[in-house]
Amino acid sequence: MVYDSARERVVLFGGTEFSSPVNETWEYDGTSWTEVTPSSSPAPRVGFAIVYDSARGRVVLFGGSVSLGRYVADTWEYDGTSWTEVTPVTSPPVRTGHGMAYDATRNRVVLYGGGAASDWLDDTWEYDGTTWIEVRTSPSPPGRVAGRMVYDSLRGRVVLFGGVTTSVTSLGDTWEYDGTTWTEVATTSSPAERHFYAMAYDSVRAVVVLFGGYQGGTEVFDDTWEYDGTTWTRVMTSPSPAGRIQHGMTYDSKRGRTILFGGDDPYGSGTFGDTWEYGLP
Repeated sequence: MVYDSARERVVLFGGTEFSSPVNETWEYDGTSWTEVTPSSSPAPRVGFAIVYDSARGRVVLFGGSVSLGRYVADTWEYDGTSWTEVTPVTSPPVRTGHGMAYDATRNRVVLYGGGAASDWLDDTWEYDGTTWIEVRTSPSPPGRVAGRMVYDSLRGRVVLFGGVTTSVTSLGDTWEYDGTTWTEVATTSSPAERHFYAMAYDSVRAVVVLFGGYQGGTEVFDDTWEYDGTTWTRVMTSPSPAGRIQHGMTYDSKRGRTILFGGDDPYGSGTFGDTWEYGLP
């Protein structure tokens, strides 16, 4: 899910419905969800990433898995009417479970990590609306899948947290990318190691919001955390969504709300179709 600030709509694409990948496009205006029917769409898929390019007014989608073991490296853009596949001269290799964020200061989509089969990736790429360029950085976060990235517009940093390694070990590290260098941030407190959670950036309160995820065991998290650029703080909320993984989350800047939809509890409640909002009253 992403927020289209020009049209003031949350845009949701793809995912799985009863274990089958779908390519539906839905929009949420703060009151109701509406399915839209573009003349063309990406193939049904999971494990992709999307961001909103506010300079060009486009939702940008990259990669994912279209079937078991079949990974893709296609780039698509959605303008609110139709999806269009674009064919940059260069492109990242195929992958799923990568992180992606839009750097609004430099007008760049930033992509990091992900994996294909047993190959966990630790590469960084940027997309300027025309082509993808690999950015070689040292140091760089360890390779991972199912971590999440958001852009902190106040501090001009892409924030990455957690994910899972090739040894199926969940991570709890925090990294920031300034357009040149990745830097690991040693925070005084932090969420437990996890992957398949969701994050969004609340631009009014200048905090990253994180919800849910799991470590791969039987515990699915239902906790809410906020990161202000220095430390992570757990926020006790009541009521709260049930614990879940692989849910969508984005920030509606017009209404000042973090929007959460769907997800799955593989050990209990199954698949969710609920919508939640979090923010200042």
